[in-house]
Amino acid sequence: MLQCSMEYLLVIAVLAGIAAAARGTRAVAPTAGRITSRYGNRLGRTTRQEEWHAGVDFSGPRGTPVVAFWPGVVERVGHDADRGAGFQGYGNVVVVKHPDLTVWSLYGHMDSVAPGIARGAQVSAGTPIGAIGSTSNGKFPTMPVHLHFEVRRAKEDGSSPFPGQYSQFNINPEEMLAQLGIRYNDQGQPA
Repeated sequence: MLQCSMEYLLVIAVLAGIAAAARGTRAVAPTAGRITSRYGNRLGRTTRQEEWHAGVDFSGPRGTPVVAFWPGVVERVGHDADRGAGFQGYGNVVVVKHPDLTVWSLYGHMDSVAPGIARGAQVSAGTPIGAIGSTSNGKFPTMPVHLHFEVRRAKEDGSSPFPGQYSQFNINPEEMLAQLGIRYNDQGQPA
């Protein structure tokens, strides 16, 4: 049974970042724009009740490019027209496995998925994977345009956390990005 603390995952991220820097790999922000909703408890946009948010949301105009933040392999691609395929609510979504970080990243609510992005595709940091949008498989019809970005650790048995229960294996993506040199200030702007 594999269990990892957040501190362990951050140490792995730092070590991977050092090794990647030696290979010339650098993390990149998943999109231009600022963070408009952070990881953790937040006030629900429509319910005005406190709710858990298992990722970070980036604002930007519809069609703003979304890129892989780190090298990896595309594990799953979901489309807005898909219903009940394990990604209900994420709309156009891409999941990338990052073996050297032992995490997976999710890019959701995209307007579109980039050409060539399919299961098994190798991506580098900065490879276009889609565009900011507001797709949600019809679950959130009034949702504003944004990118929902998540990072998850492996399940206890080491397997993929996707699809899986929202927030069960999530780690703070902003902290992961910071450990790899991508930081945002209190207003969500790139620092």
